Amino acid sequence: MFLKRVLVLLVAFTGFAVGLAVPAVAEQPKYYSMEDYFYTPTTVPQENQNGYYLENLDPNLKFNPDAVTYYPFEIYLPNEKFPASYRIHSNYGNETDACSSCHSIHSAVGPSLLQWYTVYETCMACHDGTVSTTYDVVRGEIRNGEDALPAYGGAFGGYGGKSEKSWSNHNVTGAITVAAAPGGSKQKEVTGLTRLGKELYRWDQEFSCQSCHSPHGQGGNARVLHPDPNFVQTVNHKKELMKLQLEEGVFVAKEGGDKLLMIIGYPYKVKVYKGYSPESATEIKDFNLSNQKGYSEITVPDGLLAPGENLYASFVPALRVEMEIDNYLTTDEVVIHKKGINDFCGACHTDYNTEGEEHPGSLSPNGVYSKAYRHAVGIPYDYNGSNPEGIGNGYSRSEWMKLEEGKITCLTCHLAHGTNEDYWERTIGDEKYMGDVLWAGTGSFVGAEIEELAGSSALKRLPNMGVCEACHEKGLANEGYLVNSGLKKPAQTALVQSSIFQPGGGYVKDNDDNHECYSCHQEYTTYQETVHWKEQQYRCEQCHGPGGNHVKLPADSNILNPAVDYSVSQQTDLVCGNCHQEGLLSDFHSSKHYLSQIVSCPTCHNSHGLNKEGEELKHPKGMLCAACHGEVMKYTDHSFPPE
Repeated sequence: MFLKRVLVLLVAFTGFAVGLAVPAVAEQPKYYSMEDYFYTPTTVPQENQNGYYLENLDPNLKFNPDAVTYYPFEIYLPNEKFPASYRIHSNYGNETDACSSCHSIHSAVGPSLLQWYTVYETCMACHDGTVSTTYDVVRGEIRNGEDALPAYGGAFGGYGGKSEKSWSNHNVTGAITVAAAPGGSKQKEVTGLTRLGKELYRWDQEFSCQSCHSPHGQGGNARVLHPDPNFVQTVNHKKELMKLQLEEGVFVAKEGGDKLLMIIGYPYKVKVYKGYSPESATEIKDFNLSNQKGYSEITVPDGLLAPGENLYASFVPALRVEMEIDNYLTTDEVVIHKKGINDFCGACHTDYNTEGEEHPGSLSPNGVYSKAYRHAVGIPYDYNGSNPEGIGNGYSRSEWMKLEEGKITCLTCHLAHGTNEDYWERTIGDEKYMGDVLWAGTGSFVGAEIEELAGSSALKRLPNMGVCEACHEKGLANEGYLVNSGLKKPAQTALVQSSIFQPGGGYVKDNDDNHECYSCHQEYTTYQETVHWKEQQYRCEQCHGPGGNHVKLPADSNILNPAVDYSVSQQTDLVCGNCHQEGLLSDFHSSKHYLSQIVSCPTCHNSHGLNKEGEELKHPKGMLCAACHGEVMKYTDHSFPPE
């Protein structure tokens, strides 16, 4: 799942200024072999021509927080030693060279002048655990030496390309669009914004890390959360010629008592006007805008405004997610949510955000794109007054189900990035966090079997009914029933072992055109464009097995997913080899790719759709090979199979 960073770096960091030393004054020489680094013998401290000590440098080194970049074998970060005091995503200025950590002006291999092929790969170059002084979002932890703190956002998982038990996450690899979000729209909407002359749309954007985060810190948020996720602010809240208020010598934009933060920086613009009314106002250029206080302040030269004239502005206001973070980037870090979480999640999961509804959640059907009863958010937490230790406003690590000023949010029950059994064991199964907290009479999670028994783990903070029981306490409520029925514990085992949770149940009736599958898996309708469908009319079930049980009760456990359930050789031999038996399969069996037991047919091929070049490959050919081999510029067509 993850690229081999060292190979990618050998191509990616050939760009401008990446090898700058710290401090950023002159470009560091670019060494392309380890022999160039060392004098002999290496056991004696030696200096290169720039004065850096290079003794015993590990040839496999990806990152070492010593304030020196060993280019091109180490990721360049100007703040590598003290990231807490210099936040690279939100502290830009003329005296830094932070841009060159991600971008290359003249030799980029990815869009937006990125030094990696995609946004996802760019983010994971640091945040997959390689850079030890920042968040590891793959494992979901903050590390300080031998100590590791579970990160509140959860774990994307899949470390080393491996599947994990009870695994679910936000798929930020770029494989889907924002329209895949449950509770959102499947139709694109015009935003009125353009980038390089191209119209930008809601719901049609690639879903990646930057869908939720602003890598340049435009939102003024402690987690660099995006100020305009899914263009929700541009479409629904853009201000045209809004009258500004004069307070203590500066002009501010106020709405409902809140001071607004105007989004600045490409592709957003702030226009300021003066006049006696919006209709007669004329645009001015001579003004100063500052967001240093977390909201926008505008000043103009003395005498610019005539008596009685007002100041107006047209802008897109940021979606403000307010939080407090104590002990930033340490193993004592605590996150306290103050405002805006539900609106942020609701930018994509629109119908699930019931905050502000007259009849919230389960009292009345609601939704913009679909109507249904939904769990309420934005309401006070007050169940039974028992106030278990694990629920609170986040002032301690044990308050893992976090409230926002006493109110329930999406993140009270869910994790932003993802979860798996390993992450649960390190949080709810660890006495330092939630493991010593009792949940609805079920006892502690410490030492218990922590797994999702059926279906998806759905980014939940607790497995199975844990997130429900934390508040609703039905387990405590039915204790009397259990005793009076002669039962000592809930009779749950029979249901879990039911055959409906296993693959099988026969093939789905009248599903020759896959319409039953497409009714849920709309993102895979592009399968109709592939050779598998156009020429062979292969049904989904021919690779995924009988879907009878899965249709009755959709769950991960009752449908075959070859990418998760099969080994590399099984993916090739049992799935693809079912049809591609002669020639192709035997040739591939003798290739280095197959013999490595790392590469299977689905590693490169996409059986669900076509890439931008109209081929059933996951990426264009050059990018595909370079993902592992790092030679995108040298790519030429090869005969099958590749060696």
